[in-house]
Amino acid sequence: MRAQFLSLSLIGFAAQAVHAHHAFSGNYDIDLIGTVEGVVEEVAWGNPHVHYYITVANEDGSQELWDVETGNLRFMSLAGWTRNTIQIGETIKVTGPLGTSGKHRVAANSFEKEDGTVLSPSRSPDPQ
Repeated sequence: MRAQFLSLSLIGFAAQAVHAHHAFSGNYDIDLIGTVEGVVEEVAWGNPHVHYYITVANEDGSQELWDVETGNLRFMSLAGWTRNTIQIGETIKVTGPLGTSGKHRVAANSFEKEDGTVLSPSRSPDPQ
């Protein structure tokens, strides 16, 4: 009986962890795809997901800090990305689902660098 309870408890905890990790729809509106352009202020190269923080200039001259979220380190590394693929100080355009409730965040589907290079966090940045 005790082993069954422990097993059920572990399954419950695992289900909660999976649900919490996959709360994409709580953070992003999959029906609202947009593009933001800004200067990279910080690169958070770590798990569970890589984040780029960019300063976006609005038409009125004000600035906002946006959180650009990508995949985890394993998937980014398998796609050939490194900590230096996109660097602090670069201007980038990012396209993907925007944050819910007007949150300044985007789940990156693609990046465009100043030189026109288009990168995907799910494909190698160095086509051969």
